[in-house]
Amino acid sequence: MAMGGTQKTATKKVSTDIISAKIDAYLKSAAYTGLSDSSQEGYSSRLEQIRTDHGHRAFSGLTKERIETFILAPLANKPGAALDTLKKLRILINHFKLTPDPTAGIKRPKGGEIRAWTDRELAAYERRWPLGTKQRTAYALMLNMGTARVDTHLLTWHQVDDGACYRRHKTGVQVDMDVSEDLEKTLAAMPRKHVVVITTAYGKPFTVDGFSRFMRDAITAAGLPLSCQPHGRARL
Repeated sequence: MAMGGTQKTATKKVSTDIISAKIDAYLKSAAYTGLSDSSQEGYSSRLEQIRTDHGHRAFSGLTKERIETFILAPLANKPGAALDTLKKLRILINHFKLTPDPTAGIKRPKGGEIRAWTDRELAAYERRWPLGTKQRTAYALMLNMGTARVDTHLLTWHQVDDGACYRRHKTGVQVDMDVSEDLEKTLAAMPRKHVVVITTAYGKPFTVDGFSRFMRDAITAAGLPLSCQPHGRARL
């Protein structure tokens, strides 16, 4: 029992050198807040996964061997996730000027090729999702305009009326093209309930990840294999 005086409670000091602390600091930085909303979403999603898996590790203690062994090796069967993890680690390393760069010499993980859909697979999707459905409209936009998911999920009616016009998210390149007869017919059958062409069940615009899940569910419902990815929908 304490007699007189004030009892002091010890507080545990949190290290600022762990990966979790660096992620916190980066997410509050101008480098992050200056990104577009969709880029912020993609960055934070991967960074939070890195925090969950490796947030306890010392940032200054990162080495090429530790990154390859403890961070990338567990993702060997997920090359896309491994590549994105490496990219986000390099962003943190560059932002906090960790030298020498421990990712130097690490080879980029290679993913499998995204194959083109067969005519039979295209026909199966179109049978499952007729004109007037969001799933068919999203498919037609990507097929006829060549848009990636990050471009498609926020396309507006203004951008597709009287000629398709949009700016590629990844490159910033402006794209202007005529609307094909197939796309024109698809858009004409689609109800216009929002400024954005494709919306969620709640009538709101999709996030990038939400749109990806929406398309994956649509592809699965059409009875198509996992190898059918939105990026491979071109008729080749």
